[in-house]
Amino acid sequence: VGTPTRSRSGSRTDRTILSEPINPGDAPGYFLADYDLAARIARETGARVMLDCYHAAALGCDPLDIWRRHGSVVGHVQFADHPGRGAPGTGGSRLNEVLPALRDAGYGGAFGAEYRPHGPTEATLGWMERLRTRG
Repeated sequence: VGTPTRSRSGSRTDRTILSEPINPGDAPGYFLADYDLAARIARETGARVMLDCYHAAALGCDPLDIWRRHGSVVGHVQFADHPGRGAPGTGGSRLNEVLPALRDAGYGGAFGAEYRPHGPTEATLGWMERLRTRG
């Protein structure tokens, strides 16, 4: 997904610029804390937006609503539970429902987990099987 760009030398590259709205609690002063603004910039530039379910929740947004409004410019979906940025199932984000719903709504790309494990990572991977079986 994306628009081919040009490198500094002018040669064509298939890289895509991906922006990530981040909540101000985790990154005070970061300029992009708004999915509507990120989508507008992406539409104007050919870039893509990362839909990070953790940051969306911290901003008071519903990831499914963001997908409905801006799915055409979403280039990647990333997740952690909110609050606490823990593994799925450790907060209130209902990721076992949200992630399959994003797939059902048309998201065809990969999902990336970026969370803070509480203990050894291997001990926190039970969420993968729960998501495979849809909760």
